[in-house]
Amino acid sequence: GHYPQMEAHEKVLEALLEFLEKIIYRQ
Repeated sequence: GHYPQMEAHEKVLEALLEFLEKIIYRQ
């Protein structure tokens, strides 16, 4: 995003999605 806060949120969301995918695929 254009704003640092938005970029931080995007990075956090991406990390959460990757974390969730890893948990889901483990099952």
